[in-house]
Amino acid sequence: MEQLSESPDIFLIFGSPVVTGYFEGNVNYAKVLVENLKDLRFNYPSSSIKVVIPEKAGRDIVDSIVKLGIYDIFQAGTLTVNQIPEILKTHKTIADYQKNISKVKPESSMDKKVGLTEQEDNPSLLKKIINNFKRERVSDDRKVVYVSHPLITVWTPLGNKKADTSLNLSTTAVNKGFNTVLVEFDLAAPLLDAYYNIPQTGIDECRDEVKGAGVMTLGEDLKPEHVPELLIKTKSGVLYLPAGNKLGSIGTPKYTVEQLKNVLQAVYHRDTGKKPSATIVNAGGYFEFSHTLAALELATTVVIPVCTPEESELVKRQLSELGRIGLSPDTVELNTCGIQKVCSSKIDLPEEIFNSELHPDWEKLFNRII
Repeated sequence: MEQLSESPDIFLIFGSPVVTGYFEGNVNYAKVLVENLKDLRFNYPSSSIKVVIPEKAGRDIVDSIVKLGIYDIFQAGTLTVNQIPEILKTHKTIADYQKNISKVKPESSMDKKVGLTEQEDNPSLLKKIINNFKRERVSDDRKVVYVSHPLITVWTPLGNKKADTSLNLSTTAVNKGFNTVLVEFDLAAPLLDAYYNIPQTGIDECRDEVKGAGVMTLGEDLKPEHVPELLIKTKSGVLYLPAGNKLGSIGTPKYTVEQLKNVLQAVYHRDTGKKPSATIVNAGGYFEFSHTLAALELATTVVIPVCTPEESELVKRQLSELGRIGLSPDTVELNTCGIQKVCSSKIDLPEEIFNSELHPDWEKLFNRII
């Protein structure tokens, strides 16, 4: 791909009329579209990418685009120029893909083609609309600039190698230049807090500040706007959101799933300075807990370490249970026991990979997952 001298604010991509997965000759145009979008995403990580694909495009095509960290996806037939500003101004997140993909309401009849209608294929009109949109953006006083990116949740029912995987993935991401936040959402057993030496102060020790504050410290009063103040920059460069102290109280605060999803959304929409980004969540083991379910519902990819045949069988059963409540995330199995896969995809790993943050396979693994 030829590089532009400057990164555009927005790319508007009209998908091929055969991106539904049909083959023409020896070319799979769906695969070509996804590969081109992948190149675009990695060459221009700070640019927003809007993709318009045919109304009848398969869900597999949508999922492939979402995995690239591209969430502004619209399904339509023929468009009019007047509809473009609404597409340009619409911003989606991974949360939109727990529901149906947004469909553009047409001003004219739709067919399998994606493009502008002939009567309004007017370059001067299009230029005028886009210029108006640019003026609207200039007047926008938002200070936060976030980059769309995958949200990776690390989860396994028994918790084996879960914290190790979360830690190593986040360290690898930082070493590759990603703005990286690691979230401790295993509130019942926050092993990462121990790794980062988060203090467990009691209410009687607090004066002007609460040392070791995190997700659990504010209890049910926790709000998304508190998140930036709770992030801790670690020596490795990872930004860490701790589970935090409970000021001496016993038990996990009674959070709702929506409350914790809002916290994760606040992390995701952080100001990244337009750098490529990674958000990695160390989820709890039991998906019945609100903090675990929130992390699973928002995940673009769920990474699942599997170390024993018994654990593999349990993961299979738990994924089946999640499927019954309509939750079927993309899953990547990190398998060290060489048994048949139970997830969407499987990566066989040597067991010693968990013994070192500097093991070279972590970078290869991160590249495959991201």
